[in-house]
Amino acid sequence: MINYVPRKNSNVLLLTSYHSKLKQGFKRPNIINDYNLGKGCVDSRDARIEDFSCKRKTNRYIMLMLYFIVEVCINNGFLLMRHQQSYQKTKKCFMRELSAQLVKQHIEMRYQNEKIHAQTKHAFIHYRLPQNHKCYRYQL
Repeated sequence: MINYVPRKNSNVLLLTSYHSKLKQGFKRPNIINDYNLGKGCVDSRDARIEDFSCKRKTNRYIMLMLYFIVEVCINNGFLLMRHQQSYQKTKKCFMRELSAQLVKQHIEMRYQNEKIHAQTKHAFIHYRLPQNHKCYRYQL
């Protein structure tokens, strides 16, 4: 355990099993330097997630965790798709395609149900996402 005081009235307690004891004469412990090296990735991920957030105001902690997991999964999926050479769509378009693929089977199953109202069936047809919509960032 390391007790580090970067400025007056500011105390930082650090616990590590990787780093050795703090060497006297250095301004900052090695653990803080290692933390700062990896902090940029977390900040850039948070910035990418905040662009299109699915968070909602809620008092239930478990829902906040679910929203965070969904956002991280969408972000990771977009990064994997973007690394493919042929994928040039925006994140907004990726999110539209992903949501359409996730609900497509459920909508088709509901559409075949004979007991639903005609207005609901017309809404399925009217609000259906087009199959070949153009969301390309660059026109080819």
